Amino acid sequence: MSDKVRLQNLRDFTVQIRRIVDGAAQGDIIGTGVAVSMDGKIVTCAHVVAGALGLHPRQANGAEVGVYFPQARGGETKVRRAKVAACFPQHDDDVALLQLTDGPSPLAPEQIVRLGKAQASEGNPFRSYGYRPLGQYEAGYAYGRILGCVECPEGLALQADPVQLESQHVAPGMSGSPVLDIERNLVVGVISETWYTDRFGKDRDTGWAVDARVLMFDPLNLPVQDEPYPLGAAPRPRADADQVRTAVGPKERTAWNNAPPALAEWVGRDDLLQSITRDWADPNRRVTGLIGFGGEGKSSLARKWVDDICRDDPTGRLYKPDGVFWWGFYEKPSVDEFF
Repeated sequence: MSDKVRLQNLRDFTVQIRRIVDGAAQGDIIGTGVAVSMDGKIVTCAHVVAGALGLHPRQANGAEVGVYFPQARGGETKVRRAKVAACFPQHDDDVALLQLTDGPSPLAPEQIVRLGKAQASEGNPFRSYGYRPLGQYEAGYAYGRILGCVECPEGLALQADPVQLESQHVAPGMSGSPVLDIERNLVVGVISETWYTDRFGKDRDTGWAVDARVLMFDPLNLPVQDEPYPLGAAPRPRADADQVRTAVGPKERTAWNNAPPALAEWVGRDDLLQSITRDWADPNRRVTGLIGFGGEGKSSLARKWVDDICRDDPTGRLYKPDGVFWWGFYEKPSVDEFF
């Protein structure tokens, strides 16, 4: 097995926070956000929302910001709108929770972030990704070390001490970016500030983040865990064709992998089943696609049809498949593992 491991993919759940200009959610990028739920919740910094709206999230009163999902899959709309769902009414922790107003998240379940508390991350390396412009490039990675929590600045009422970071890459536009603890595989904070000094001054690589622990508190109430998120083993590419044939040889005619179980009872959709069968019987038809919204039963329909076609045909008009291979990318998104 390979020694490599698969961390949470930062780009999967990182989004752009934009201004809405002339009614369109395609204005300037103000900062970064993190997708935290399938129902369309986004975490970002309160000052990012203030920059997009021109007022503090507490005074948003239903005003909307733009949210752009670069990693939305398939035909999902990447440009969305969101309003402030929650922020702290009496504390100064620099976070706000947005809620999409035009439907649920366009991301798949495995693209949603896993959050953790920063207290156990002291001294660990971190990665981040955010919308800091670098010439023609509007996004970039950051790498550094989580130094630990520091005392609350005088005059601020914070529910968790700020998290000090050491990194050369934290820059404007990264406010709201995730702080991914590489060792624990958890996002333990969101970047909120960086320290500006002379080119050769001290503390030039210093920044701060909001501890993700505060996201547990009312009224945000997000799930934040203590235990590390397991690191998935990255599959080793198989370059030797003979090894591949040995591993998946002719004896393995059917591989259901993560297919849904066959339904005990089936009612309706005979026209769709017959349509697929006509495609199957047509020697000029190579690919058939089932297209529809999530939850409409595409997978169950496909499983039903495959079960039917694999049975013996008393008429002899249809031939059974030589083999069946099923793969669901929602459950197992790795292309390397698929191949």
